[in-house]
Parts: sequence; C-alpha cells; structure tokens
Amino acid sequence: KKAPNFTPQLFDSIISTQNNQYWGIQRDHFVEIFLPKKSLAQIFPTSLARAQKCCDKMDALRKASGEYGVQVHDFFLHEAQAQLQMALFGMDEEFMEKTNKGIRDAFAGINPDMEFAKNMCLEMLDKVGSNPNFSVPSEEEVVSGKKPVFGPLSKIVYEASNTLDMNLKDQFGNMMLILFAGHDTTGHTMTWLTYELAKHPEYQQKLHQEVDQFFKDLNGRDPVYEDCEKLPFLTRCVMETLRLWPAVLNGTFRQLQYNEEIVGPGGKPVALPKGTYVQIPNWSRHRSKNLWGEDAEEFNPMREFSEDEVWGGHFKGYNPASKRFSPFTFQPRDCLGKNFAQMEMRMILAHLFHKFSFSLSEPYKQWNSDSAPLENNQGTSGPRDLTPEGLEESRKRKADNRADKLGMWLIVNPRTPGPSSKL
Repeated sequence: KKAPNFTPQLFDSIISTQNNQYWGIQRDHFVEIFLPKKSLAQIFPTSLARAQKCCDKMDALRKASGEYGVQVHDFFLHEAQAQLQMALFGMDEEFMEKTNKGIRDAFAGINPDMEFAKNMCLEMLDKVGSNPNFSVPSEEEVVSGKKPVFGPLSKIVYEASNTLDMNLKDQFGNMMLILFAGHDTTGHTMTWLTYELAKHPEYQQKLHQEVDQFFKDLNGRDPVYEDCEKLPFLTRCVMETLRLWPAVLNGTFRQLQYNEEIVGPGGKPVALPKGTYVQIPNWSRHRSKNLWGEDAEEFNPMREFSEDEVWGGHFKGYNPASKRFSPFTFQPRDCLGKNFAQMEMRMILAHLFHKFSFSLSEPYKQWNSDSAPLENNQGTSGPRDLTPEGLEESRKRKADNRADKLGMWLIVNPRTPGPSSKL
C-alpha cells in the first residue's frame, strides 16, 4: 500500500490514501477521464489550440530576451498548467491566466496568500456546479452525441461527493494533486528534452526534419489525436528524457502490508516485516551502466529500448515500464495522467520545434557535472538556474535553508521549415 508521506497534505486522495479499497474505488471513478479515445481525443482540439498559441508566446519571449535567452523552464511550467486547466479542467483562458502563476507559486511555497490554493480549488468546483456544460464521457447525453466532453476532470471530482460520498477534504486533495502533478512533471520533462536537444544539435536537426514532414503530410489540416503516433523520433526523445532526467528521482514510496522475505547480499534471505517502508528509486536504475550500457549517462534517443519501454504502433493508453525503467511508476498504481501528458507534450514540442531552434546559453555551455548537479531535487526534479542572478539567489536561499532557484535559459531563434523528406 502507499506510504503515509503525502497524507498530511493530500488527505485520502487517490495518490495518498493508505486504504487500498478506497484507492481502487477512486481509481475506477477517475479512469474514464484519461481513456485515449473516449476522453482525450474529445478534448484534443482544446489542447491543440493552446499548443498553437504557445508558439506566439515563445516568439514574444524570444524578441524580449536578453543575454541568456528565454527562461524556458518557466515557459513550459506555465504551458503545462495552461493545458491542464483548459483541456482537462475546462477553465477559460481568463481564469487560467489569472491563476497560473499564483498556483505555481503556492506549490513552490512563495505565494504570500496562504489561502490561494484552497480558494482556487473551491472556485473551480463552484464553476462546475453552476455550469451544466461540464461533462464526462460516460454521461448519457455525451454517449448519444447530444453533448461534447467538456472539463471532464472538474466534473468527475465534483461528482465524487455524490458518487463516492467523498468529503470536501478529499476532493480538495485530488484537485491539488492534479493541479501540481499534472503540470510540474510535464513541465520539467519538456524543459530537459529541449535542453538536451539544444546540447545535441544533430538530434535537434533530426527532430526538425520529422516535425517538418509531419506538418507537410497534414496538408494544411489540423492534427487530430490519432496523429500523435506519427512522431516516432519525438517519442524516442521523450522516452530518453524520462530515462535520463526522471521527473520523480526518488521513485515511489510504499509500505508492506504483509511480512516478506527477499534475497539480500550474498544470496542470504532478508526478512522484511509488515509495515516496512519500501522505495523504488528511478535515478539509480535509469542511469545504471549495468542496465543500460556504458552510455547510460548520455542522452541517446536512438538507444535500444525494449518494446515495453517505448510507444509503438497505435498511440494508445499504455504505461512504458520494465524492471529497469518506470517513469510513470508501475501498475496498478501507475500515473493516471500519463496519456494526457504524452498527448500535450507531442503537440507543444512538435509546434515549437517546427518554428524555432534552441541552443545553450553561456552558463549552460560552461556547466560540467563535476562542479555541481544540474538537477535540483525538490520532490520532483527541475533544473538549477545557472545564470549569475540565479546563482546569487540560490546563495541567499541557502542561508534560509531553502532550495536552490530553478530555471533553464536557452537561446531561441526562429526557423523556416526546410524541405521535408521521409525519415
């Protein structure tokens, strides 16, 4: 079962409850929201529209950028939160822009309004209660085609008070969980991927070729959900980023429900009593040379993944996992939002790399792994701000026992899509 480390903040929500029966009931309740065809394909147009718009935002940031370029980490966190609020929660752009930075600051512990997150969640629930357009895939009117899927995640959380007799604390816990985990991990992943492609122009060029061909093949039409599978090299880049820079370095936390015996050093049996806390870390396994070869600490999207570790064939609801690889943890308690994350990342990144190229700014060119870690593990793993201003801010924070400042600054240039050819 789940270890109790999240319970004080997220109560008996789906990620934190130690009651496996209650977890199973919640999982069954939420799962329809993340089904590829019944739900994600229906909200895809909202996700796509935001991905298209974020290119304008990137262009404005590029034009206003200074010596170190664009702070792409903040950009990706903002856009992941925008996707979450508008596509899954059904919030309008005005509400999203009003709350985007505030909720991210609340999660970072720097929003002076201690009630911000609570008030935001309650306002979102109020919006659902007063608007009959919110809907989930299983509703009769949706199934009959009389009503589209809209804001399904807001509606499913709102309905839990009746369907599951869920109290307001657990509703709040689920809203907070999804508002955080649904943007933070995805924002980190897109940042690390863009960093690695800025560091490896040969792979970036290959991705440019793929996305140019992708849009050429669309022949002027908008992508649909099924088109997400037509970006195999981008898929490899995403999976390699999740391997090298797992968003949750520490992995998952569990607590044994029964006495267990495992094989320890030298083949000796080791007894683990009921109640023992168990951790399955990602960082050490994902970078192990014994498991991945001598280039385990290098970014290589062409490496030999097993079939279970990369999406293949039809783009579908699938958890990429093996004994050496678990970016979304293991079933049955794997990440509920993995399919949505894969969808939004493909559209955001395909549009950005179609219109822009990225290169390292000077502070990141000069970084080497012997000086200090680039990653900053604050439960999830984002990049350190290596600009002089960022390092100075981190020094001030250390005096107060606070975590280093996060950031990633890259040089962004517009590009003209070149002649495409099948890869």
